[in-house]
Amino acid sequence: MMQMNIERMINATGSLLIWLVMILAAVILVGLIIIAAKAICQGIKDMDRKGERKDADNNTSER
Repeated sequence: MMQMNIERMINATGSLLIWLVMILAAVILVGLIIIAAKAICQGIKDMDRKGERKDADNNTSER
């Protein structure tokens, strides 16, 4: 009887650890996706700024 309780406790602990690892992996994955999205947005903003500078230079040279 005592051994069954110990086995149940071990199984429950193992299941809990598996769930915690899965949740941790999901949080890390979401964090990486957010970091990548911010980097992409920053790259797009930088490209837009470079485009504006080129347009400003072209407008100045045409006058």
